[in-house]
Amino acid sequence: MKSLNYGDSIGRMSKESVLIVEDEFTKEIGLKQLLENEGFNTTSAASGDALKRAREEKPSVIVTDIHGSNDGAKAKFLEGMVRAEELKDSCIFILTESLEISLEIELRKLKLSHYFLTGPESGTVIVTELKKFFSGEEDSVLEIMKMLEENKVYEDTASMPAAAYTEEALDDDTDNDLASIIDEIEFSENEDEKHAEDKSYSQGEKLFKSGKFREAVAKLTLVKDDPAVGIKSTLLLGICHRNLKDYKNAVVTLQAGKNKTKNKSEKLEFYYQLGVSLQEIGKHKAALQFFGKIFRMNKSLHDTTKRIKHIMNLMKGAN
Repeated sequence: MKSLNYGDSIGRMSKESVLIVEDEFTKEIGLKQLLENEGFNTTSAASGDALKRAREEKPSVIVTDIHGSNDGAKAKFLEGMVRAEELKDSCIFILTESLEISLEIELRKLKLSHYFLTGPESGTVIVTELKKFFSGEEDSVLEIMKMLEENKVYEDTASMPAAAYTEEALDDDTDNDLASIIDEIEFSENEDEKHAEDKSYSQGEKLFKSGKFREAVAKLTLVKDDPAVGIKSTLLLGICHRNLKDYKNAVVTLQAGKNKTKNKSEKLEFYYQLGVSLQEIGKHKAALQFFGKIFRMNKSLHDTTKRIKHIMNLMKGAN
């Protein structure tokens, strides 16, 4: 099995062939039809027949799912594909509902790193990543992954006990780094309105979209603790502070939102906005911590890959 092992170059097959191991989710989003519409030579197989079909067809890419580290049948199936000599030039794309720590450890032990969270945009994400794979852009992804590990953006979970590699532990480490950075940033002298009659999130959002960031701060501050719109308000509030060049408040606000939400997508968005804020004030290593976390979970989020490449170039130039 051709794993995405860092530093290796990936051999491309002349035919852009994809085998989908069908399940309810891939059928629901119509993945096979979507890939065929994009011009990929696509076949599908049920889980029970997939390994046999894969050995016969030798596809460039195999798309499958796994429901967690307790999904013993699928884990055995993945191991069978990795060890199959006929599939040494194939790559596995893995869909999962939740990338729990124990699952990531198992995937990394198999030297698999191409995994995606299932959701409404999964079809689009898979299409984008397949295009990168077949165009050769994946080589730059491997370079990024290698650089992230060299700079210890995250530890090698395959050799680390699951208890030590938790989202809380990662956030604690990052928060410790942020604490020292926050102390270095001078507070902006911008004074926000202390009183506002309209406390609605929609009003603050409108002001934000129209570029009236100072006015938006006044509105959004009043609803940042609202159970219904607090997370969204906090995110926009942090971005407003950044646009006002009030970086200390931006980092403090975004950090608070990151720690408050339990939603994976929302947390990734806070990671991204923190990364952008830190990058703008030249804290590239700290920014890389956040962009690196995003890259592991969703390489297609905004311009994360572009920003990591930019930081890579800066770090190379400094050496």
